[in-house]
Amino acid sequence: MSAVDLSSRPRRVTAWHPVAHWACIGLAALLAGCGGGGGGDGGNGGANGAPQTVGLDTASNAPNNAVRCIDGPPAQDGINQFPNLFFPWQNLAGSCTVVTFSAQDPGVGRAGTVTTASIRVGPSTGRMRFVRLRNLYQNRAGTNGNRQCCAVMEYGAVFTPTPNSVTTVTLNFRMTWEAPPPATDFTTVIGQDRIGLEVLDTGTPIPGVWTRNGLAETGTNATFIWLPSVSNQGFAAGALQLPNYTTSFSGFLPSFNYNFVPG
Repeated sequence: MSAVDLSSRPRRVTAWHPVAHWACIGLAALLAGCGGGGGGDGGNGGANGAPQTVGLDTASNAPNNAVRCIDGPPAQDGINQFPNLFFPWQNLAGSCTVVTFSAQDPGVGRAGTVTTASIRVGPSTGRMRFVRLRNLYQNRAGTNGNRQCCAVMEYGAVFTPTPNSVTTVTLNFRMTWEAPPPATDFTTVIGQDRIGLEVLDTGTPIPGVWTRNGLAETGTNATFIWLPSVSNQGFAAGALQLPNYTTSFSGFLPSFNYNFVPG
């Protein structure tokens, strides 16, 4: 990617709490474990491989989340489970964008194409769309690097999942996955694409599973949320702009997976 300085693109969290720190730890772990490969959106980055499914097993994990974008993220204080207090400073956003870094979805690991995605919802449904987001990384002397989540690279078509069912949509997202630069390179910015989800209707729960009933989970599990959705904030795809995420939390797994074809 282009040699730009990420220090000129500060990441801001609207209200800091420990989960934001855990999210940084998760990003560090996932980036440190990434494989080789990459290149531009049209690059190959490795030999072709067998298709693989990445993400939550939707067949055995029914969504148990009732939280909507308008509720805001849970106030994870380490004590209260659902029903939980929510942050009151979200301005009642009626839409949101979420992306989760987790063991179930560590990323694609090399360049390729996400052909389809399958999402499971409960009885409440509404308009949604998948988004290709780019996590950016640049070495920084004396630190574990500068990571910025996330630039919007591509929007999928808006769809409405079938209630109490699994809905599959076609994406054909070309995924970039670039290897971190050598430790002495403080100029290069690399990108690694991920699949996020936008929920676009006020009354629709964000499809997903809470692993600890609303309590935080340390490690590599971290969800970033934008309120309102990045599309409703007017961010164009492909401009490598970095919309400020509202906050982050953990213990949440979105109830979708996607089919990835390497190469």
